[in-house]
Amino acid sequence: MATEGTPAQSLWASRMNAWYIRPVEKSFWVRWMPGALPATAYITLRNTRGEDAKVVKVLSPDYGKVAVGRPGAGGEGSEPVGRDAFTVPAGGEFAMAPGRCHLILEKPYRPIAPGDEVRVMFVLEDRRRLRVRMPVRPGRAGRPGALGMAPGREQ
Repeated sequence: MATEGTPAQSLWASRMNAWYIRPVEKSFWVRWMPGALPATAYITLRNTRGEDAKVVKVLSPDYGKVAVGRPGAGGEGSEPVGRDAFTVPAGGEFAMAPGRCHLILEKPYRPIAPGDEVRVMFVLEDRRRLRVRMPVRPGRAGRPGALGMAPGREQ
């Protein structure tokens, strides 16, 4: 479990909410993988402001490492993109979805399994934060014939 002194834990408690960025309903969830394999997270963020919103960091009090990733060569696995920043366009959306850009979650602080929730926080350039509790689904969730994407909830 993350200790109270970790940066992600401290930032989670912050009250500087990013009121202009919201997750699209039913778009956010975590794909759980067994053993020590990294989990992947998906979300679509909507920007209601008239100007671009830049996400400069993604953190989780439940994982020691969070990175923005993309599908690996040949569609196998995933690889970090080398930066955590991305922009949600003014009045538009930024989608992280299977087979596209996604979050890579590594080094869990606690045992995580399907049915749990994972806390993820997006830190914006203006220091405001969006906190989201994402439901954890089995490794095949979101694939044809699987459970599909289930709704999460905003914190």
